[in-house]
Amino acid sequence: MSLLRTTVLALALGLATALVAQPRREWPLDDGWRTAMDETNRARFDGFEQAAFDDHAWLTVAVPHNWDDYAGLRRLVHGNLHGYAWYRRRFDVPASERDRRVFLFFEGVGSYATVWVNGKLAGKHAGGRTTFTLDVTNLVRFDAPNLLAVRADHPAGITDLPWVCGGCSSTPASPRAASRWASSARSRSTRQTPCAWSRSACTRGAPTSTRTAR
Repeated sequence: MSLLRTTVLALALGLATALVAQPRREWPLDDGWRTAMDETNRARFDGFEQAAFDDHAWLTVAVPHNWDDYAGLRRLVHGNLHGYAWYRRRFDVPASERDRRVFLFFEGVGSYATVWVNGKLAGKHAGGRTTFTLDVTNLVRFDAPNLLAVRADHPAGITDLPWVCGGCSSTPASPRAASRWASSARSRSTRQTPCAWSRSACTRGAPTSTRTAR
């Protein structure tokens, strides 16, 4: 149940070289996220993708963010944290980008991501350790704030994804070994992030922001 860095891009993506006259632009979406989680009830916050949903009681965080404190990895509890997390934040796309493609780039959402923009389904992705990009050109508004909503599902018993359910061994680990693995896991987590971006059809790359492209 983690969400990583998010960015809005204009023209081309962060790590790509645009094959167009103007460079791409990026708007990171790292701060200002509202989030909540539930270990068992996937439907608890149904409708959270709608603008009228009240999230005032939710936690305010910046991404990368992870609800798991790695207690399972440190053998304080059996297994890692399973459940469902919801994230929301608003972002703007300047009117000057109206004639460009707009995309959302995610560095990682663990483990199954469902993404909405302005209440409409933008896409889904499986695999918290892989980046993904969504074309949201037809969903964003240029004359008002946009609402980005992400649900991160991490249920127990995942069998179709690699490296998502560690810490389930019943054999106690030494304090030194547990500390080493926890540090490694946190390091890997910070390399996964969501972003919003837009680019031209001829550019290629892995963005970390919102961008637009002609």
